[in-house]
Amino acid sequence: AQSGQNVNKFKGIDWAPGMTGSPLIQSMAGWLECRVEAQFDTGDRTIYLSEVVAGDLNGTFTPLTQRQFLQESTPDQLAILKSQMAADA
Repeated sequence: AQSGQNVNKFKGIDWAPGMTGSPLIQSMAGWLECRVEAQFDTGDRTIYLSEVVAGDLNGTFTPLTQRQFLQESTPDQLAILKSQMAADA
């Protein structure tokens, strides 16, 4: 099976390393680069407390809104989202 651990996820993508070494994708609407300060294991997931160390916006992009996301989602995708939101509540 192919995963990000055995293939180059950034092959063909224009990116540059940020101040922490994190890959910053140049074609994004914006980005935040963070330094992890603490992590908390909650059982089925890990929550990270991070300090934002840098960020930028690319004024040529219009971000996807929640309304657009919901309008463009298929019924199957909306059912999965609803299930995940119920599990989080």
